[in-house]
Amino acid sequence: MGEFPWQKRDDGRWAQRMPWHRDEPGASAEPSDPAESSESAVRAADAANPLRARTGEAHDDAPRPDAVTEVDPAPTAEPATNGEPVAAVLPPYARTPVPAAKSESRPTASPGAAPPAPPPARRARRTSSIIGMVVVASMLTGAVVLGIILGSDDSGASPDPGAGDAEVEEAVAATVEGYFAAIAGADADRALAHTDLDPEAGHARFDFSLMTDETLARSQEQWPIRDVEIGRIKFDAEYDWRAVVEVTYLLGDERVDAEYEAHEAYDGEYDWLVEFDVRPVLASGSQFAGVDLRLDDQTLPVDAYVLLFPGRYEVAMDAAPHLGFLPSPGLEPGAEGPAFLTAPIDHEFVLSTTVSERGARLFEEAVRASLDECLASTALTADCTDPAYGSFASGDLVDGSVTRTIAEDRQPDFTPRTDAHDVLALRGRGSTSIDISGTCADGGSCTGWELTGTPIVHFDGDATRVTWD
Repeated sequence: MGEFPWQKRDDGRWAQRMPWHRDEPGASAEPSDPAESSESAVRAADAANPLRARTGEAHDDAPRPDAVTEVDPAPTAEPATNGEPVAAVLPPYARTPVPAAKSESRPTASPGAAPPAPPPARRARRTSSIIGMVVVASMLTGAVVLGIILGSDDSGASPDPGAGDAEVEEAVAATVEGYFAAIAGADADRALAHTDLDPEAGHARFDFSLMTDETLARSQEQWPIRDVEIGRIKFDAEYDWRAVVEVTYLLGDERVDAEYEAHEAYDGEYDWLVEFDVRPVLASGSQFAGVDLRLDDQTLPVDAYVLLFPGRYEVAMDAAPHLGFLPSPGLEPGAEGPAFLTAPIDHEFVLSTTVSERGARLFEEAVRASLDECLASTALTADCTDPAYGSFASGDLVDGSVTRTIAEDRQPDFTPRTDAHDVLALRGRGSTSIDISGTCADGGSCTGWELTGTPIVHFDGDATRVTWD
């Protein structure tokens, strides 16, 4: 039996006979003998055309079955019609291994914060282009056919990097729809179950006391959430376990267009959750001390970061008719009485007070009445004035002879402001100049001036009391 061609000599020239090695430096251009030249030409033709079958050709160095002791596994070959085996020729790139698929992961739920590090191992979620390599050997025709089939979008259009497959989009939409359905049904626990917020997880910063069925029921009675529609769902291009969901719904009769973020979390199984909007409402105790602050007839805590479900709520202050809420985005003050807060809001919201229209009227009425009483007094000192500020010293005028009138150039200002030291009071914006005249102590006629103090109106419901500071 003959040897394999590469076993005839170990001079390194066998590899140089292959067509793709001929141009390498050091490759011999001429075979060592005519027999080798003939064999080289045949094999070069085979290598140049993998589909060419060499059947029925006799060669002196053809391998004998009994001479083969151990060889590497080769592609399966079926016998040709003449009984000789046909070699399966694979180009070098056909043996390149396909890279293993990259594993992706999902985060666990992280209420009120950025999603945590993703958990290990996840199932595939979206389908992208599939690259496969299929080798089909057909020995009936005596050839090997190698095909590389690339799976791609049949439409030929570039895929939307923010698009997900239908199954995942349905899961995200179902979560958001379930969230709003629970709110509309005044079911606080079920609504929370669709979010990444867990009130029992020890979030000391937040107050959950108004995330109740009672609060939701009152809100939905006045401004029901209905006709919820899920719009485009856009997945993060880098992290496909995050998505932004466009939502449209009616809040009462007002159309609301909003975006809600959602992410996939792992807690024994994968599930989509709405990222709860944790921008809270804060009412400072320094502005509401002594005031019964209420939201939809529920006590609104002060000095606390209060969380609310999406919706509209009535905010009111009992026993404080002089105060109103400072207008800001998300809060619509009423002309008289309560204001209306729409959640979620665009920022962390701080409730602040201002003088209500009713408070301004009550203030002016009370100050005018007190000032008129002061001007009518003929005593040396009056309730609205301060003896330390005037042109007369004690004893210069005869008590009971004093006449007071408001100076032409110093008219009173009846515009109130809130009192930083007393929530249940309103303060004026300065003093008023008063011209005075009377009988001097020596019997002559005297004229001069004096100043009032700053008026402060104290409220006890609708009842008022004026002092001068």
